[in-house]
Amino acid sequence: MENAPSTADILEDFNEISNFEAASRGQRFANLLLDYVGFYAAVFVSGFLIAVIFEITGESFLWQEEDINPLIDRIFTMLVYVVYYTLFEYFSRGRSLGKLITRTRVVHVDGAELTFKHYLLRSLTRLVPFDAIAGLNGYPFHDRWTKTKVVQLR
Repeated sequence: MENAPSTADILEDFNEISNFEAASRGQRFANLLLDYVGFYAAVFVSGFLIAVIFEITGESFLWQEEDINPLIDRIFTMLVYVVYYTLFEYFSRGRSLGKLITRTRVVHVDGAELTFKHYLLRSLTRLVPFDAIAGLNGYPFHDRWTKTKVVQLR
């Protein structure tokens, strides 16, 4: 069961986002770059852990073979991508590694509390081709389709 946020936490969050200012394109771009660093670190760590598990159990590891199946590689990478963004944003209440550093946060456009489903859908829509390019206008698909916005924190 989840711990419900306290009244003080809710008021603090409301004060942070009630008069929010949208994150700048520079902040969004910095978020993207910093999150890619975090994502690739997550891919490395998860791949390493899987390799260790297979080594301990003595099983053949798919990626030990010379010819890596590109489909398995893509599926693994997309899975880590979705898990990385979903869990990071969910447990940090709307902030990824990049957002933590740039002092920004994702919020629902109507101010409603984001749920796990919102974070999961945001992560899945990031997989849509050209999502990052659509973000050049400041409103990428993963924000538009989930009715969310990245804002600056005071």
